[in-house]
This record gives sequence, structure tokens and C-alpha cells, in this order.
Amino acid sequence: LKQYELNWNNVQQEVILHITDSFAPWNNVSVRLANYKIAIIEEPMDKGIKLDINALSTILLGYKRPLELNELELISGSEEEIRAFENVVPVRKPFIYDFF
Repeated sequence: LKQYELNWNNVQQEVILHITDSFAPWNNVSVRLANYKIAIIEEPMDKGIKLDINALSTILLGYKRPLELNELELISGSEEEIRAFENVVPVRKPFIYDFF
């Protein structure tokens, strides 16, 4: 996440992500996006967006947007939190290399 270019100018509130990965438990982490920084959250908290690593990858690669994945019930959080995350993630056109 730290290497990903986010729309920090659109951050009006902190965004908290609770990320899970059933295949790689070291990816199970909660992070806070705020003040141009990404920080790991050590203490448990109820607020925030819950999503798995697949949904996060889908969003960061530009294939689907947070609002759409929320409608499909692939991520969960309050409407305010989802909209804040939507504003932070830049709109990108996905591109996948299909040659070797």
C-alpha cells in the first residue's frame, strides 16, 4: 500500500481498512490511511472497511471501485467509510499483460 499512489488531496477523513487473506496470514492487517501516511493499527477497533486481499487488489488495479464492491457485498463498512475510500483511490484504467 505504501508504494501505491493515492489521492491524498481527496482525504477528508481517515480511512481504516481491515484486510484479510486466507492463504497468506501475514497479510491479515488493519491499516489507517490519514494525513498522507499509511500506518498499521495494532489495537482492535470496530469501525472501518472489512475486505479481503482479493477485493483490495481488484480496487487497487482499477478493475472495480469500492462502491461497486460494497453493492456486491464483497466489502463492508458504513456508507461514509466506503465513500471516503472511493475518493482516496485514483480512477485507473486496468491493463494486464497477456504475453510471456
